[in-house]
Amino acid sequence: MGVLGTDQYDAPMDFDIGRKYDVLGLGTACPTIFDEDTDMVAVARNICR
Repeated sequence: MGVLGTDQYDAPMDFDIGRKYDVLGLGTACPTIFDEDTDMVAVARNICR
């Protein structure tokens, strides 16, 4: 599973995103944006459960 980077902000949100950008898929079916105060360890733990 991958995460889109800052250089991929213009990636089209379609069903082929996994093949184009080597990510698992949309997951929530929408982009999830985090600010600099977000605890990414907590985010990763939440995704893994």
